Amino acid sequence: MEILVETEKDGFVEYGETDSKEGWIIVIFAFICLIMSHGLDNAFPIYSTVYATKEFPNESSTKIGWIGSLGSSFLVLSAIISGRLVGYLGFKNVTLIGMVLGFTSLMIASVIKNVSALAFFQGALFGIGAGLVFSCAIAVTGTWFEKNLGLAMGIVSSGSGVGGILISELVKVMINKYEYQVTLRVTAVMYAIFVGVSAFMLKSRVSIAKGNALFDITVLKTPVFIFVTLAGFIGTLGFAIPMFFMPLAAMEVGATKHQADNIVVIMNVGLLIGSLAFGKISDIIGPFFTFFISALLAGISILYFWVITNTVNGFLALSFFYGLFDSGFTSVCILVLNKYYETSKIPVINGMYLFFISMSILISNGILSAMDVSHTSKNMDIAVLLSFFSYSTASLVILTGILHTRNSLKSSSWQL
Repeated sequence: MEILVETEKDGFVEYGETDSKEGWIIVIFAFICLIMSHGLDNAFPIYSTVYATKEFPNESSTKIGWIGSLGSSFLVLSAIISGRLVGYLGFKNVTLIGMVLGFTSLMIASVIKNVSALAFFQGALFGIGAGLVFSCAIAVTGTWFEKNLGLAMGIVSSGSGVGGILISELVKVMINKYEYQVTLRVTAVMYAIFVGVSAFMLKSRVSIAKGNALFDITVLKTPVFIFVTLAGFIGTLGFAIPMFFMPLAAMEVGATKHQADNIVVIMNVGLLIGSLAFGKISDIIGPFFTFFISALLAGISILYFWVITNTVNGFLALSFFYGLFDSGFTSVCILVLNKYYETSKIPVINGMYLFFISMSILISNGILSAMDVSHTSKNMDIAVLLSFFSYSTASLVILTGILHTRNSLKSSSWQL
């Protein structure tokens, strides 16, 4: 990539201009990275349905759910390691490490038939590898944009939805024809090829300081980080139920396996549209207020379509709307942090935020295990209500953060 500008600013070197052509090239390859990393993670409910109904029918839904929960948790947890590694190795090399870990974990998972072992390899280890890829793609994009940050981040984040759609369809077809072991091997090879090529194009616009601490204590004390992280933590407590139990719950009210599989695809369609829409909306009304809207509507959609409606068509509708609104909740929070903190600190700050999110996912699944929640248990209704209250409470925390920020900036605008 040709370097247009190299200037010194606040002790850091700038290698290019913000919102430039080079930045949009980065967006393309970061988008591909999210297709393969987050997209594979989003396709897990397809495996979950097969594991619960065919491969491991004697295992509880909650135990099988740990595979997906560990994958999602370690995907975001590894961001805190990524933030430090990037300072020493750069985005390209950290992404390549994530590629090797992800490929290796899926290949090993393809030769074992044990839920606990799958939880480690397909779940935790793949999550670490995919998380390094995911966090590098998100962080490097943030260094290249100011005016069009929301749109750029929305395009990159939409890779999660595109990957979820394409990979879910691929996984669904291959599992039905070749079993899950072959499917894991094929997706492992795809992951290695696409991430490996994309890694060579991921370059920061500014130099990243070496030796950054895993946690920046000064950031931990700032109100914006506190409000955003607290809201993200509380809202994510409600993530596991709609993400991992919706297809099985739909089958309990009469959905066919084909319809249950389509729930995963439809959810990723919502994720794709939401990532693009909320990214652009955040450029117009500000990321903080967009974060609030997405959290509020995610909670309302769970309450209406799952608790009140509770039909096959209701679940199909929920899969779209939950994917739509949760995409804003999970991606716009990063835009808020990018707006209020220095570009050179983005990898570390994103890592800190995602560390707390990973803890929320683990705690959530621990609560579900303690409640012995499964798609057929009476405690499922309680868990669904907890999911609704998690997102609703998060929206109130965000609103409080908005009001505090307006007061601190002495601003009458909601475009924060």
